[in-house]
Amino acid sequence: MKKLLLIIVVALTGLYACNKKSDTTTTPPPAVIDPKDPQALVSAIKVYHGTLNKGALPATTGGTLTLSVDSYQAVIPAINGRYAVIPLSLASGLGTDVKGAYLKVSGSDSYFNIDFSKPRTARKANSKRPAIFARDSVSYVDSLIIIKLPDNTKSDTFRVEFEVYGNNQVSNIVTAIIQVMKGGGDGDAGKALAGTWEVSRFKDLGSLDTTWQPPFQHYSDTAVFWCHNNKLVNMFLDTLDVQLSLPVYSYRDTKNEITFNASGIGSGEDAGTETRLDTAQSNCSNQAYKDSIISDKGTFGWSYNPATKLLTIVYDQDANADFNDFSVEAVSVDVIGNKLYFNGATITEFLKK
Repeated sequence: MKKLLLIIVVALTGLYACNKKSDTTTTPPPAVIDPKDPQALVSAIKVYHGTLNKGALPATTGGTLTLSVDSYQAVIPAINGRYAVIPLSLASGLGTDVKGAYLKVSGSDSYFNIDFSKPRTARKANSKRPAIFARDSVSYVDSLIIIKLPDNTKSDTFRVEFEVYGNNQVSNIVTAIIQVMKGGGDGDAGKALAGTWEVSRFKDLGSLDTTWQPPFQHYSDTAVFWCHNNKLVNMFLDTLDVQLSLPVYSYRDTKNEITFNASGIGSGEDAGTETRLDTAQSNCSNQAYKDSIISDKGTFGWSYNPATKLLTIVYDQDANADFNDFSVEAVSVDVIGNKLYFNGATITEFLKK
């Protein structure tokens, strides 16, 4: 019996030793994806609503559907681990005719067929426009090519070729260069960007008054009404009607802040209060107004170059962007203590919260 117990103890000790040894093993980090290796890149990226097919891009058919070549002269910035976003602009044809796109990483043996009939989001669009793209095209397609880049993508450039299709046509092929940048910031200044910042003040160097101005603005509008039978009307109906000039709209900023996470992910939020005249509930001597809260939030990737002090922000909305949501900003910044400055024609000062 003692011999049997000894065998069991030895066996359990050996099992524990094996388990302890296996617990100390570490999983090697994933291999770095080199953008200059097109096959490795194609295997690693995800193209939203895109299916991968072997072979060359489908042949162009000619016709009215033509992409604007001039719109893709600028390099398209992208943050590793996030998204490369390509807006589509037409030199001719209608954006409503475009049903999809074909995309190929230059040098690879495959291409993606992207179906634009599948919606990405129901998010309400804001007023942003992609400033890095030219305005010479006839119309923009209300769809985007969205490429998800792995976290382990090396900082470098790669080239893509793409065309759009629809209405029994395949457009011309255009080429764009995508610059992959490391997310977040290096150096003391880059690390100091991490945190939440609130707009403190700004000054417009292009205006007559270049002094610092408060950040929260108040806008208002008035309109002319006539008092007819104690009701407000917007036209003259009777000689006894009295003309009134009344405030009809005002807007007050209440929030404007931006957050940078060390990983290279960020978010921004603007908020304000809108006040509108409610003519249905108003009379000539007593006006009623309705307040509503307006809020706009955005998600982006960011990269900071300490050598040039250039901050690149790619508003990709976590791949839920449509054409109006997507934008790219490159701005020179200074971090001085708990103050952050966006430098340009307008200098904006932020305070760290």
